Amino acid sequence: MRNRYCVFLLLILVLALVMTACGGTNAVDNEGEAAPQEITIAYIAMANMAPQAIVASQEEIFEKALSELGVEVKWELTRSLDNVWPMMDAQEVDFFYLPAQNVATYVTETSEFGGSDFYRVIAGSLENNSYTLMAHPDITSLQDLDGKTVGIVNYFYFEEAMLNKQLEKVGLKTKAMGGTVNVEYQDMMMDVHEKFESNEYNAITAWNTMAGMVQKRVPDATVLLNLNEGEIFGRRHPQKWLMGRKELMENNPEIVKAVLGAHLDATEIALAQTSQLPILAKERYDDYFVNTLKAEQYPNFPEEYYVSMWEDAKPVYDPDLSFIREIYDFMVAAGYLQGKTIDQFVDVTLLNEVLTERGLDAVK
Repeated sequence: MRNRYCVFLLLILVLALVMTACGGTNAVDNEGEAAPQEITIAYIAMANMAPQAIVASQEEIFEKALSELGVEVKWELTRSLDNVWPMMDAQEVDFFYLPAQNVATYVTETSEFGGSDFYRVIAGSLENNSYTLMAHPDITSLQDLDGKTVGIVNYFYFEEAMLNKQLEKVGLKTKAMGGTVNVEYQDMMMDVHEKFESNEYNAITAWNTMAGMVQKRVPDATVLLNLNEGEIFGRRHPQKWLMGRKELMENNPEIVKAVLGAHLDATEIALAQTSQLPILAKERYDDYFVNTLKAEQYPNFPEEYYVSMWEDAKPVYDPDLSFIREIYDFMVAAGYLQGKTIDQFVDVTLLNEVLTERGLDAVK
Protein backbone atom coordinates (compact mmCIF):
# COMPACT_ATOMS: atom_id res chain seq x y z
CA MET A 1 0.00 0.00 0.00
CA ARG A 2 2.84 2.32 0.94
CA ASN A 3 4.56 1.59 -2.41
CA ARG A 4 1.37 2.37 -4.30
CA TYR A 5 1.07 5.61 -2.33
CA CYS A 6 4.66 6.55 -3.19
CA VAL A 7 4.06 5.81 -6.84
CA PHE A 8 0.95 8.00 -6.71
CA LEU A 9 2.93 10.87 -5.13
CA LEU A 10 5.63 10.46 -7.75
CA LEU A 11 3.06 10.67 -10.53
CA ILE A 12 1.60 13.82 -8.97
CA LEU A 13 5.08 15.35 -8.77
CA VAL A 14 5.85 14.52 -12.41
CA LEU A 15 2.48 15.93 -13.49
CA ALA A 16 3.15 19.11 -11.51
CA LEU A 17 6.54 19.51 -13.18
CA VAL A 18 5.00 19.06 -16.62
CA MET A 19 2.26 21.57 -15.84
CA THR A 20 4.85 24.04 -14.55
CA ALA A 21 6.89 23.67 -17.72
CA CYS A 22 3.79 24.16 -19.86
CA GLY A 23 2.75 27.06 -17.71
CA GLY A 24 6.17 28.63 -18.21
CA THR A 25 5.82 28.32 -21.97
CA ASN A 26 2.33 29.75 -21.93
CA ALA A 27 3.50 32.57 -19.70
CA VAL A 28 6.01 33.62 -22.34
CA ASP A 29 3.30 33.51 -25.00
CA ASN A 30 0.91 35.47 -22.82
CA GLU A 31 3.53 38.12 -22.19
CA GLY A 32 4.01 38.51 -25.93
CA GLU A 33 6.69 37.69 -28.41
CA ALA A 34 9.96 36.00 -27.54
CA ALA A 35 13.22 37.85 -28.12
CA PRO A 36 13.78 38.07 -31.90
CA GLN A 37 16.97 36.92 -33.57
CA GLU A 38 16.66 39.71 -36.13
CA ILE A 39 15.18 43.21 -36.14
CA THR A 40 14.25 45.38 -39.09
CA ILE A 41 14.96 49.11 -39.20
CA ALA A 42 13.34 51.02 -42.06
CA TYR A 43 13.78 54.53 -43.44
CA ILE A 44 12.53 56.55 -46.39
CA ALA A 45 14.42 57.21 -49.62
CA MET A 46 14.28 60.99 -49.83
CA ALA A 47 16.69 63.89 -50.12
CA ASN A 48 16.79 64.56 -46.40
CA MET A 49 16.55 60.97 -45.20
CA ALA A 50 17.33 60.03 -41.60
CA PRO A 51 20.97 61.03 -40.92
CA GLN A 52 21.45 58.20 -38.41
CA ALA A 53 20.56 55.65 -41.09
CA ILE A 54 22.91 57.31 -43.58
CA VAL A 55 25.99 57.17 -41.36
CA ALA A 56 25.22 53.91 -39.55
CA SER A 57 26.22 51.62 -42.39
CA GLN A 58 29.71 53.12 -42.58
CA GLU A 59 30.72 51.60 -39.26
CA GLU A 60 27.88 49.10 -38.69
CA ILE A 61 26.93 50.97 -35.54
CA PHE A 62 23.62 49.21 -35.00
CA GLU A 63 24.96 45.81 -36.01
CA LYS A 64 27.73 45.98 -33.41
CA ALA A 65 25.38 47.13 -30.66
CA LEU A 66 22.80 44.41 -31.33
CA SER A 67 25.35 41.63 -31.84
CA GLU A 68 26.06 41.77 -28.10
CA LEU A 69 22.48 40.53 -27.62
CA GLY A 70 22.74 37.94 -30.38
CA VAL A 71 20.42 39.95 -32.63
CA GLU A 72 21.03 40.68 -36.32
CA VAL A 73 19.97 43.92 -38.01
CA LYS A 74 18.16 44.16 -41.33
CA TRP A 75 17.82 47.55 -43.03
CA GLU A 76 14.84 48.37 -45.24
CA LEU A 77 14.95 51.40 -47.51
CA THR A 78 11.54 52.19 -48.99
CA ARG A 79 9.34 54.97 -50.29
CA SER A 80 5.71 56.13 -50.64
CA LEU A 81 2.90 55.96 -48.08
CA ASP A 82 1.18 53.10 -49.90
CA ASN A 83 4.30 51.05 -49.12
CA VAL A 84 5.26 52.47 -45.74
CA TRP A 85 2.04 52.42 -43.77
CA PRO A 86 0.92 48.91 -44.82
CA MET A 87 4.34 47.67 -43.68
CA MET A 88 3.66 49.22 -40.29
CA ASP A 89 0.07 47.98 -40.15
CA ALA A 90 1.41 44.45 -40.65
CA GLN A 91 4.21 45.08 -38.09
CA GLU A 92 6.80 44.02 -40.65
CA VAL A 93 9.34 46.48 -39.23
CA ASP A 94 10.51 47.00 -35.66
CA PHE A 95 11.82 50.55 -36.02
CA PHE A 96 11.08 53.23 -38.57
CA TYR A 97 12.69 56.61 -39.25
CA LEU A 98 9.68 58.56 -40.49
CA PRO A 99 8.96 62.17 -41.47
CA ALA A 100 7.25 63.81 -38.52
CA GLN A 101 4.16 64.87 -40.46
CA ASN A 102 3.64 61.22 -41.52
CA VAL A 103 3.89 60.07 -37.91
CA ALA A 104 1.29 62.53 -36.68
CA THR A 105 -1.21 61.36 -39.30
CA TYR A 106 -0.41 57.66 -38.88
CA VAL A 107 -1.33 57.61 -35.19
CA THR A 108 -4.77 59.11 -35.95
CA GLU A 109 -5.65 56.06 -38.09
CA THR A 110 -7.64 58.35 -40.42
CA SER A 111 -5.73 57.88 -43.69
CA GLU A 112 -6.74 55.36 -46.34
CA PHE A 113 -3.06 54.42 -46.61
CA GLY A 114 -2.95 53.00 -43.07
CA GLY A 115 -2.71 53.68 -39.37
CA SER A 116 -2.48 51.73 -36.13
CA ASP A 117 -1.63 51.76 -32.45
CA PHE A 118 1.41 49.52 -32.98
CA TYR A 119 4.19 52.16 -32.82
CA ARG A 120 5.43 55.01 -30.64
CA VAL A 121 7.84 57.89 -31.20
CA ILE A 122 10.89 56.88 -29.15
CA ALA A 123 13.50 59.46 -30.21
CA GLY A 124 14.17 62.43 -32.44
CA SER A 125 16.17 62.12 -35.67
CA LEU A 126 16.27 65.39 -37.64
CA GLU A 127 15.17 68.98 -37.16
CA ASN A 128 14.86 71.78 -39.71
CA ASN A 129 12.51 74.50 -40.96
CA SER A 130 11.27 72.96 -44.17
CA TYR A 131 7.55 73.78 -44.32
CA THR A 132 6.23 76.91 -46.02
CA LEU A 133 2.96 78.50 -47.07
CA MET A 134 2.73 79.45 -50.76
CA ALA A 135 -0.03 81.72 -52.05
CA HIS A 136 -1.44 83.45 -55.12
CA PRO A 137 -0.45 87.12 -55.51
CA ASP A 138 -3.78 88.39 -54.15
CA ILE A 139 -2.87 86.80 -50.80
CA THR A 140 -0.24 89.13 -49.37
CA SER A 141 -0.68 88.40 -45.66
CA LEU A 142 -2.21 85.84 -43.34
CA GLN A 143 -5.20 88.15 -42.81
CA ASP A 144 -6.07 87.71 -46.50
CA LEU A 145 -6.77 84.01 -45.84
CA ASP A 146 -9.97 84.86 -43.95
CA GLY A 147 -12.70 82.85 -45.71
CA LYS A 148 -10.18 81.33 -48.15
CA THR A 149 -9.01 77.74 -48.76
CA VAL A 150 -5.59 76.22 -48.11
CA GLY A 151 -4.64 72.89 -49.68
CA ILE A 152 -2.56 70.31 -47.79
CA VAL A 153 -1.41 66.91 -49.02
CA ASN A 154 -1.80 63.48 -47.36
CA TYR A 155 -3.90 64.53 -44.37
CA PHE A 156 -0.85 66.12 -42.82
CA TYR A 157 -2.55 67.54 -39.73
CA PHE A 158 0.95 68.40 -38.52
CA GLU A 159 1.11 71.16 -41.14
CA GLU A 160 -2.36 72.44 -40.32
CA ALA A 161 -1.32 72.65 -36.66
CA MET A 162 1.65 74.82 -37.61
CA LEU A 163 -0.49 76.94 -39.93
CA ASN A 164 -3.16 77.38 -37.27
CA LYS A 165 -0.63 78.71 -34.77
CA GLN A 166 0.55 81.26 -37.33
CA LEU A 167 -3.07 82.25 -38.03
CA GLU A 168 -3.73 82.73 -34.32
CA LYS A 169 -1.13 85.51 -34.34
CA VAL A 170 -3.48 87.57 -36.55
CA GLY A 171 -6.73 86.51 -34.89
CA LEU A 172 -7.69 83.73 -37.31
CA LYS A 173 -8.10 79.96 -37.02
CA THR A 174 -8.69 77.04 -39.34
CA LYS A 175 -12.26 75.73 -39.58
CA ALA A 176 -11.38 72.61 -37.63
CA MET A 177 -10.60 74.91 -34.70
CA GLY A 178 -13.77 76.97 -35.12
CA GLY A 179 -12.28 79.58 -37.45
CA THR A 180 -12.86 80.83 -40.98
CA VAL A 181 -9.84 79.49 -42.89
CA ASN A 182 -10.82 76.35 -44.77
CA VAL A 183 -8.27 73.53 -45.06
CA GLU A 184 -8.77 70.87 -47.70
CA TYR A 185 -6.76 67.66 -47.83
CA GLN A 186 -5.75 65.64 -50.90
CA ASP A 187 -4.02 62.25 -51.00
CA MET A 188 -1.80 63.17 -53.95
CA MET A 189 0.58 66.12 -54.17
CA MET A 190 -0.23 66.44 -57.88
CA ASP A 191 -3.89 67.09 -57.00
CA VAL A 192 -2.93 69.82 -54.55
CA HIS A 193 -0.80 71.54 -57.17
CA GLU A 194 -3.52 71.23 -59.83
CA LYS A 195 -6.14 72.80 -57.56
CA PHE A 196 -3.70 75.57 -56.67
CA GLU A 197 -3.06 76.19 -60.36
CA SER A 198 -6.80 76.39 -61.08
CA ASN A 199 -7.33 78.81 -58.16
CA GLU A 200 -9.47 76.33 -56.22
CA TYR A 201 -6.87 76.77 -53.49
CA ASN A 202 -5.81 80.25 -52.51
CA ALA A 203 -2.71 78.87 -50.79
CA ILE A 204 -0.98 75.56 -50.16
CA THR A 205 1.63 74.22 -47.77
CA ALA A 206 4.86 73.06 -49.41
CA TRP A 207 8.44 72.13 -48.61
CA ASN A 208 10.75 75.11 -48.95
CA THR A 209 12.70 73.34 -51.69
CA MET A 210 9.53 72.79 -53.75
CA ALA A 211 8.91 76.47 -54.45
CA GLY A 212 10.51 76.21 -57.88
CA MET A 213 8.42 73.16 -58.79
CA VAL A 214 5.21 74.90 -57.74
CA GLN A 215 6.14 78.10 -59.58
CA LYS A 216 6.60 76.16 -62.83
CA ARG A 217 2.85 75.52 -62.70
CA VAL A 218 1.87 78.78 -61.01
CA PRO A 219 4.51 81.35 -62.04
CA ASP A 220 3.11 84.17 -59.91
CA ALA A 221 2.92 82.09 -56.72
CA THR A 222 4.99 83.37 -53.82
CA VAL A 223 6.25 81.97 -50.53
CA LEU A 224 4.13 83.83 -48.02
CA LEU A 225 5.97 82.57 -44.95
CA ASN A 226 7.78 79.70 -43.30
CA LEU A 227 5.42 77.80 -40.99
CA ASN A 228 7.96 78.31 -38.21
CA GLU A 229 8.12 82.06 -38.89
CA GLY A 230 9.22 83.91 -35.77
CA GLU A 231 10.54 80.62 -34.38
CA ILE A 232 7.16 80.00 -32.74
CA PHE A 233 8.11 76.33 -32.41
CA GLY A 234 11.73 77.01 -31.47
CA ARG A 235 14.90 77.42 -33.50
CA ARG A 236 13.92 74.38 -35.56
CA HIS A 237 11.07 71.91 -35.42
CA PRO A 238 11.10 68.09 -35.76
CA GLN A 239 11.33 66.84 -39.31
CA LYS A 240 11.92 63.15 -38.58
CA TRP A 241 11.31 60.87 -35.61
CA LEU A 242 12.39 57.34 -34.77
CA MET A 243 9.44 55.08 -34.10
CA GLY A 244 9.56 51.80 -32.18
CA ARG A 245 7.14 48.88 -32.24
CA LYS A 246 5.10 48.81 -29.04
CA GLU A 247 5.21 45.05 -28.41
CA LEU A 248 8.99 44.97 -28.80
CA MET A 249 9.28 47.86 -26.34
CA GLU A 250 7.09 46.07 -23.82
CA ASN A 251 8.54 42.56 -24.13
CA ASN A 252 12.18 43.16 -25.11
CA PRO A 253 13.21 46.56 -23.73
CA GLU A 254 16.93 45.67 -23.75
CA ILE A 255 16.83 45.29 -27.52
CA VAL A 256 15.13 48.67 -27.86
CA LYS A 257 17.69 50.24 -25.52
CA ALA A 258 20.51 48.79 -27.63
CA VAL A 259 18.95 50.36 -30.72
CA LEU A 260 18.59 53.69 -28.91
CA GLY A 261 22.21 53.53 -27.78
CA ALA A 262 23.29 52.98 -31.38
CA HIS A 263 20.96 55.82 -32.42
CA LEU A 264 22.74 58.17 -29.99
CA ASP A 265 26.12 57.13 -31.36
CA ALA A 266 24.94 57.60 -34.94
CA THR A 267 23.55 61.04 -34.08
CA GLU A 268 26.95 62.09 -32.70
CA ILE A 269 28.68 60.89 -35.86
CA ALA A 270 26.13 62.64 -38.09
CA LEU A 271 26.65 65.90 -36.21
CA ALA A 272 30.38 65.62 -36.90
CA GLN A 273 29.72 65.01 -40.61
CA THR A 274 27.03 67.57 -41.39
CA SER A 275 28.80 68.83 -44.52
CA GLN A 276 28.91 65.29 -45.91
CA LEU A 277 25.27 64.40 -45.22
CA PRO A 278 23.87 65.89 -48.48
CA ILE A 279 26.41 63.91 -50.53
CA LEU A 280 25.78 60.69 -48.61
CA ALA A 281 22.03 61.18 -48.93
CA LYS A 282 22.28 61.65 -52.70
CA GLU A 283 24.41 58.51 -53.05
CA ARG A 284 21.93 56.45 -51.01
CA TYR A 285 18.91 57.91 -52.83
CA ASP A 286 20.30 57.28 -56.32
CA ASP A 287 21.49 53.80 -55.37
CA TYR A 288 17.99 52.89 -54.17
CA PHE A 289 16.35 53.82 -57.46
CA VAL A 290 19.09 52.56 -59.78
CA ASN A 291 20.20 49.36 -58.07
CA THR A 292 17.26 48.36 -55.87
CA LEU A 293 14.29 49.39 -57.99
CA LYS A 294 16.17 49.14 -61.32
CA ALA A 295 14.35 52.31 -62.34
CA GLU A 296 15.17 53.79 -65.73
CA GLN A 297 13.53 57.04 -64.75
CA TYR A 298 13.05 58.48 -61.29
CA PRO A 299 12.95 61.89 -59.53
CA ASN A 300 16.64 62.71 -59.90
CA PHE A 301 17.97 65.86 -58.23
CA PRO A 302 21.31 67.70 -58.56
CA GLU A 303 23.68 67.92 -55.63
CA GLU A 304 22.68 71.56 -55.08
CA TYR A 305 19.17 70.41 -54.24
CA TYR A 306 20.46 68.12 -51.51
CA VAL A 307 22.66 70.86 -50.10
CA SER A 308 19.65 73.18 -49.89
CA MET A 309 17.63 70.48 -48.11
CA TRP A 310 20.33 70.08 -45.47
CA GLU A 311 21.57 73.63 -44.97
CA ASP A 312 19.39 74.34 -41.93
CA ALA A 313 19.00 70.75 -40.73
CA LYS A 314 20.35 69.29 -37.51
CA PRO A 315 20.61 65.61 -36.47
CA VAL A 316 19.07 65.13 -33.00
CA TYR A 317 17.96 62.43 -30.59
CA ASP A 318 15.57 64.65 -28.59
CA PRO A 319 12.07 64.30 -30.11
CA ASP A 320 11.01 67.73 -28.73
CA LEU A 321 8.22 66.77 -26.35
CA SER A 322 6.83 70.31 -26.16
CA PHE A 323 6.30 70.30 -29.93
CA ILE A 324 4.70 66.86 -29.80
CA ARG A 325 2.32 68.06 -27.10
CA GLU A 326 1.29 71.00 -29.29
CA ILE A 327 0.63 68.74 -32.28
CA TYR A 328 -1.21 66.23 -30.10
CA ASP A 329 -3.38 68.90 -28.44
CA PHE A 330 -4.24 70.41 -31.82
CA MET A 331 -5.25 67.07 -33.36
CA VAL A 332 -7.45 66.26 -30.35
CA ALA A 333 -9.08 69.70 -30.32
CA ALA A 334 -9.64 69.58 -34.09
CA GLY A 335 -11.23 66.13 -33.84
CA TYR A 336 -8.58 64.40 -35.93
CA LEU A 337 -7.34 62.21 -33.07
CA GLN A 338 -9.82 60.45 -30.82
CA GLY A 339 -9.56 57.98 -27.97
CA LYS A 340 -5.78 58.08 -27.63
CA THR A 341 -3.58 59.52 -24.92
CA ILE A 342 -0.30 61.26 -25.67
CA ASP A 343 1.48 58.15 -24.37
CA GLN A 344 0.15 56.35 -27.45
CA PHE A 345 1.96 58.94 -29.56
CA VAL A 346 5.32 59.15 -27.80
CA ASP A 347 7.17 57.13 -25.16
CA VAL A 348 10.67 58.25 -24.16
CA THR A 349 10.98 56.01 -21.09
CA LEU A 350 13.66 53.79 -22.61
CA LEU A 351 15.45 56.72 -24.24
CA ASN A 352 15.73 58.42 -20.88
CA GLU A 353 17.04 55.23 -19.30
CA VAL A 354 19.80 55.10 -21.92
CA LEU A 355 20.58 58.79 -21.48
CA THR A 356 20.75 58.41 -17.70
CA GLU A 357 23.05 55.39 -18.00
CA ARG A 358 25.35 57.52 -20.16
CA GLY A 359 25.31 60.42 -17.73
CA LEU A 360 23.28 62.62 -20.08
CA ASP A 361 20.23 64.74 -19.30
CA ALA A 362 16.84 63.13 -19.81
CA VAL A 363 14.54 64.63 -22.43
CA LYS A 364 11.54 66.47 -20.99
